[in-house]
Amino acid sequence: MNIGIFAGFLRPHQSGVVVSVETRAKHLQAAGHKVTIFTPKVKGYKDKGDFPVVRLPSVRIDKTKSFAKFWRWHSCCEKVKELEINRILVESCYPTGFMGVWIAHTLGIPYFGVFHTNIEYYADYYLPRWLPGRVKSAIKNRVIPWALRYVYNRCQKVIAPSEEARRLLLNNGILPEKILVLPTPIDIPDGLPTKERARLDYGYPLDAKIIICVCRIGPEKNLKMLIGALSIIALSKRDFVFVLVGDGDYCDEVRRLINCVPGLMHRVSITGFIPHKEVLRRLVAGDMFAFSSTGEIQGIAVQEAMGVGLPVVVTTGGAASEAIISGVNGLVVPNSAEHLAKGILRFFDDPDFATKCGQNAIRTIKTQYGSEVIMKRFIEEFEAVTSSAK
Repeated sequence: MNIGIFAGFLRPHQSGVVVSVETRAKHLQAAGHKVTIFTPKVKGYKDKGDFPVVRLPSVRIDKTKSFAKFWRWHSCCEKVKELEINRILVESCYPTGFMGVWIAHTLGIPYFGVFHTNIEYYADYYLPRWLPGRVKSAIKNRVIPWALRYVYNRCQKVIAPSEEARRLLLNNGILPEKILVLPTPIDIPDGLPTKERARLDYGYPLDAKIIICVCRIGPEKNLKMLIGALSIIALSKRDFVFVLVGDGDYCDEVRRLINCVPGLMHRVSITGFIPHKEVLRRLVAGDMFAFSSTGEIQGIAVQEAMGVGLPVVVTTGGAASEAIISGVNGLVVPNSAEHLAKGILRFFDDPDFATKCGQNAIRTIKTQYGSEVIMKRFIEEFEAVTSSAK
């Protein structure tokens, strides 16, 4: 297959969506398929050559994200013909996704969709504050559901990476027969350092408990509640360090919240942007992983933490907890600072339980989320469904 992947975001933006797009592209290439990624141009960024990338004319949103000028889809259509692409994978319901849909229909190319983001949930945080309430309501309740139906009811199949994603698609009117639940594969490479080596490399203390969270630092990630949990733990006089791996437009607010908690500021390290391969090395340095977001439709960061053997504690809501059997391979707690702190402290106080959860977490990821299992099924479905559609 010669596949054109239409992705709303790619590097330098860092998120679970980007990880998912690149993981799928890598495995499709490894299986012998040709892959070209179409994604918006980001001013000042040059691609590193991991995949063939066609950068589309775009409108800048911030330093790492742009929206494609979807009205320029005709020129992109010519590029698709030039590259002789015969399958399309739409990894976005944003303008880039619409371009992929229009091109697929114009050229008669079968396509799969992938549902990545609970857009309605994000709209609460990212729609401009100056918009009148009735306009916001119309966008959430009419425009977004229409866009989802337009993109996904026209494709041969839409990949939902979790049962939560499937539920959201059904609620927005996506036809049940279109939906295929298939998680993003989780790749844990060989050769990761030991915990001690990783701590020495990053300057983390060897004798303190290290709590890690990986996420884009935005208001939708519920970090205020996580900081509340850390303040409770700080009052318990436990010796710990909290490492927040990520970057985003909420960093200043997070630092302000941390500075408001006595005794917490010197315990917190915020890494800023780091390459994805470095994220796994940071995870290895930790003792446990805490995650507070309630709007995920997969939670790749949680599953990667499980894959390196960290005991994880997550709050209810969204799909971040779907890989977890609470008390067996991690903990799922109610969405409050008190309950999250209690879950973290259980790992502090019961090392055997923490070790057991970490070992079971590795087994869960290997058997249920490993790339060999997931990508084999994905490629089989993609080849069978799109071939029959031609």
